[in-house]
Formats: sequence, structure tokens, C-alpha cells
Amino acid sequence: MTLKTYIAVAALLSAAATPAFAAEHKGSSTFNWTYAPQSVPLSDSVSSTVGVVHGLTMLADGTRFGTLCTDVDAPNGTSNGVCVHTDADGDKMMIDWSCANEAQVPAGALFACKGPTTITGGTGKYAHASGKGIDVITGVSVLSDGTVVGITTEEYDFDY
Repeated sequence: MTLKTYIAVAALLSAAATPAFAAEHKGSSTFNWTYAPQSVPLSDSVSSTVGVVHGLTMLADGTRFGTLCTDVDAPNGTSNGVCVHTDADGDKMMIDWSCANEAQVPAGALFACKGPTTITGGTGKYAHASGKGIDVITGVSVLSDGTVVGITTEEYDFDY
């Protein structure tokens, strides 16, 4: 084989081994959620709040996900967790998130926090997803049973 043939074969093999992404997605999303917090004592005078957040996420392009997240609220006002977004086909996108109570609280809201999100993986069409975003999480109201209702808006930039 000539050098030219080696280069052509290497280029073909490289192209075949490269995963194909559908496109870059930029925009904003809205996640309407409910959260039933549980207090967990850390010491005699300090506690943390943990729970599961669930709801519906809609991307700017109309893609909808059923969303289930873990939430751990630290005594210092920071929160973090993991979200699993499942689309209508059953494909999943996993996201790590965190926030600090640094966002301006809108009038009538209970709290607001802001922080980064990172896509950590997925299944199906999201198996090679990657990207980041910034969330603003706002607690809107508390129901009589203690459930918190809120909304999260996110500016995102990711590939899948």
C-alpha cells in the first residue's frame, strides 16, 4: 500500500468510529415541579432537607420530558442533586445540578436559587449527550400538606 492509501483508509476508519450528534441545542427550558421535603437531623441543632422533585420539563424546541430529581438542601442554603429526564420514547438524559440562594427572589415567591447543571449521560438518542446550563429555581407556594410547588428555568447549550 502507498502512503496515500494508508491515509485514505485511516480517514474512513476515523469517520466510521466518530459518534454522530444530531445537533447543538441552545435555548431555555421550563420545569414545573412539586417537592415533598423531609427533614433529616444532622446533629442536635442542625438539620438538612431531602426529597424527590418531579414534574414536566419542556425545551424551547417543544421536546417534553417527564423529570424526576433528587434534592439535598444543606443548612448553608445550597442544594444539589441529579435529574433524570425521560422523553416520550423512553430515552433518558441525566443531569447533575446545584444551586445557592444567590438568586433574587421574585415578589410572592418563597425562595430562589441559581446554579450550574451538567449533562452526565443518557440512553438511546441521548447516549452521547453533553453540555451545560444555568438553572434558576423558584419555590412558588406550599400546599397544606407541606408540598412545595415551583418552577425552574434553565438556559442550556448541549449536544445530542
